[in-house]
Amino acid sequence: MAKWIRHILFVLLVMLLWLPLIQQKTGFISLRPLRGAGDPPAFPSFSLKGWAEGSFQSGAEEAIEHRIGFRPLLIRIKNQLEYSLFGKANARGVIVGKKGYLYEEDYLRAYRGGDYPGDWYWKEKFRRAGMVRDSLESLGVKLAVVIEPSKANYYKEFIPGNLRPDSFGNHTNYAAILSGCTNRGIPVLDLYSFFEAMKDR
Repeated sequence: MAKWIRHILFVLLVMLLWLPLIQQKTGFISLRPLRGAGDPPAFPSFSLKGWAEGSFQSGAEEAIEHRIGFRPLLIRIKNQLEYSLFGKANARGVIVGKKGYLYEEDYLRAYRGGDYPGDWYWKEKFRRAGMVRDSLESLGVKLAVVIEPSKANYYKEFIPGNLRPDSFGNHTNYAAILSGCTNRGIPVLDLYSFFEAMKDR
C-alpha cells in the first residue's frame, strides 16, 4: 500500500513540475496578464560573441522567465503574501502607510516639498502665465488654474511618520502656485482646499 502511495506522489510531483511548461505552450488556463509590467523582453539573437560573453544566455534566461506558465498568478500570490504578512508593497514607487493606506512616492515627495524646483522657477513660470493670460484676454478668453488634490494631501494623517512634511520645510509647489496666482490675478480653482473642507462629510 505504501509503495502505491509513493508511486502516486511521484507521478503527481512530475505532473506538477511539467504544469508550467504545459501552461506556457497551451495556455489551457486563462489568466489575467499583469498590469503595468510592460511587455516581456524579446529573445536575443544568437551570436558566438554573445555566447562567449554570456550575454546571450542571460538574455534568453530573462525572456524565458517572463513567459513561464502561471507567472502572473504566482507573482500575484507572492506579492499578496508579502503585503499581508510583512506589510511590504512590491509595486514600484509605492509606500505602505498607516492602516494599510498606499501612497505613490512622487505624491509624497510633492506633499513634503521634495520636488520644489525653487522660487526662481515659479517666478519665471508665472511671468509667462501672466503674458498668456493677457494674450488670451485680448481674444476674450479667460485663463484659470486648477489645482487637483492628491491622496497624500487628503489622507496625510496616514503617511508614515518618517515621511511627514514637518522636517522638510514649507516650500511646496502647492503654496507657490497659490501665491503666484494671487500675485498675478489669475483665477484659481483650488480643489485641494475644497476636498479638505468636505472631508468630514
